[in-house]
Amino acid sequence: MSAPIGASTSPSLSSSPAPNAQGSVAADLDEHGDRGFQIGAGNRSAQLQAESPNTLTIVAHSDERVYYNATTNGRFEPGSAADLVEAEQPDTVSNTTAAGSTAEGGVDDFNFTGQLTDLRVRGGPVRVYVNGNRINPAAVPDTTVSSLNTTAILTVPANERQEEAQSQAALDVSASLALENDRLSGRYQRLLLDERFNAIESPALRQTTVSAATRVIERGIERLSTRQQSSIAAYNNGSLTAHEFLRDLAVIDERAGQLSLATDRVVARSQSTPGATVDGQSVSSWAQDRDLELATLQGPVRDQIQEALNGNHTDQGTRATPTGASRAVDEQGGQRQFPTPLPVYVETSNRGVMLATVVDGEYYRELSLSRQRNATGDRLSDVDAIFNRVAELYPWASAHSRTTGLTGSRQSELSGITIGHSHGELTTFLNLSTGRVVAEHQRKTLGSVPTADPVNATRGGVRLSVERTQPTGPLHLSLATPGGEPIDGTVRVDGGPAIQTGTDGEHWTVAPDGRATVVARANNETVRVRLPPQPS
Repeated sequence: MSAPIGASTSPSLSSSPAPNAQGSVAADLDEHGDRGFQIGAGNRSAQLQAESPNTLTIVAHSDERVYYNATTNGRFEPGSAADLVEAEQPDTVSNTTAAGSTAEGGVDDFNFTGQLTDLRVRGGPVRVYVNGNRINPAAVPDTTVSSLNTTAILTVPANERQEEAQSQAALDVSASLALENDRLSGRYQRLLLDERFNAIESPALRQTTVSAATRVIERGIERLSTRQQSSIAAYNNGSLTAHEFLRDLAVIDERAGQLSLATDRVVARSQSTPGATVDGQSVSSWAQDRDLELATLQGPVRDQIQEALNGNHTDQGTRATPTGASRAVDEQGGQRQFPTPLPVYVETSNRGVMLATVVDGEYYRELSLSRQRNATGDRLSDVDAIFNRVAELYPWASAHSRTTGLTGSRQSELSGITIGHSHGELTTFLNLSTGRVVAEHQRKTLGSVPTADPVNATRGGVRLSVERTQPTGPLHLSLATPGGEPIDGTVRVDGGPAIQTGTDGEHWTVAPDGRATVVARANNETVRVRLPPQPS
């Protein structure tokens, strides 16, 4: 599933019932339930997007050493107060990152282009300034705002990335059988719960059955969270291949979906038990909390990976035709569709994973950062605070929202916000105790997303044109003659899987995060386009 379970979507409202400013998020959500709101555009992120050059200044206000680590989607240069050589603990600058420490009232400063994407400070007391304006380091956006007119994206900080690769999910019979077994097992458990309820008349025993079922679901969520972290660690250290890693994520996605269905069944059965609770919380509120947790273990790309593992992906632009396939026909005499690998761009950190792919004219992206559950930041005290934070993080999407849905409840530390906009849909999951983004799902329709000016190269009678959107965003490739006639050829991005442009000479894929080399082969010619690091 690619949206928070139970989230509502409704038309944006020019005005909405004012939430209780003095109450908690929980009270607001419990009073109003799932409903639509208009999210206004914010301007706080503009503070971190000033025109180049920007300045970052860290000032220690005691003799305790202050440590810091900053990341930008542009480039850092040392300022006049940065000491890269003679200090006891020298500061460091490396393209997109700056790190170091100050002591005894010391000051460090750096110049940077682009936008700060991560800033961590420990020790102190300390004051941090961007372009002379004091900021809260914890309020540095988790998202990267696009220079194009499209939604911002949650990013893995550059200094934390461990793996970046163009991968593929392909037909896997054993994985397909395992997924089907999980589906059957989930259905059996739900039927077993129904049978037990139907055999019990005592309200007390029904409450006991509800409690037992909820404990099973909670243990299942804990196991899935642990498995995801173990899979990420194994992929990062080479114990899992890329295909095995994608298969693991697909299994986690399916099992999370089955647990979500189980929570729905528990809610349905508890309706025949008036006053049924889970640790003093209503069963429906408990289920909504669990659904939000489960949504961060699922995603739209994992759904597509499942389809590929089951052999249901048949994109003609990426397939390698099996021997004799050109002669194979189905029973109706049409050309047979063969399963093809699904290209997936993968980025990981020590506790996070980003996946992106393009399928049937749609771009899908998901990112889960479990470390954000323990990050620092300002608590979101009410519904207004949630929407203001979303407007800071996603200014374009907030200003161009068509529909907006909010999900949360009394005891949840998570809130899921879904925004429908002119390019597609965004769902972001906020940690209410810190205002930080824990996970994000995005879908965009290709062709509606604005692209930067094309980068072109021509050799012989072949012209290769590459149009980017944003890092890890949609990438448009086209092959044509100098006169504009489309060419069917093969293109590879950074040595990744071969892409066939087809008779229209065009193909969409996913852009790498930094520098990239695109190589095309057509009409006995080889054409290369070298893309520099991409600003957001």
